[in-house]
Amino acid sequence: MDECSWQEARQRARDCARQVEPVVASLEDAVGAVLSSPLLANEDIPAFDAASVDGWAVSGKGPWKLRRPTKRDMLGGFDFHESTSTKSLREGQAAPVEAGDPLGKEVIAVVARTRGTVTDGLLVGNTLSASKPGAGIRARGSDSGQGSELMSPGERVTPAVASLAATAGHDELW
Repeated sequence: MDECSWQEARQRARDCARQVEPVVASLEDAVGAVLSSPLLANEDIPAFDAASVDGWAVSGKGPWKLRRPTKRDMLGGFDFHESTSTKSLREGQAAPVEAGDPLGKEVIAVVARTRGTVTDGLLVGNTLSASKPGAGIRARGSDSGQGSELMSPGERVTPAVASLAATAGHDELW
């Protein structure tokens, strides 16, 4: 084998390299590959306001009357025993939610289960911070806004990166 300096070896390696064209691949097939372009968020993450804790979504100042599920809630697939929709929540009402549930625009806060008490159909917050506007809510776009760069070109696609891409609204990567 021909002996050469480090610089010569690097130059020989560069001379052998060839330009590889980017390939579009499904998220599953992209695992192990390298991003050829930035991974951008196609939508806000999260895509909607969501409960960040288990408890009750509330509208207006407390105490709040627990809202019974409507026929619309039942047809929408909400289980009477587990959760009710927070859409169309009126001032002074509360509805049970679990962490991750989408919240209607009328919801001002989520009172955590540990910070509320239900008596005779009324929910009362145990502390002033229990119903502070915005408490218990993971706001739309709070992790990342639409169009923001999530990963740089040259990053290896791992299962976590593929999951992030799916969350950001991608079906494929290149």
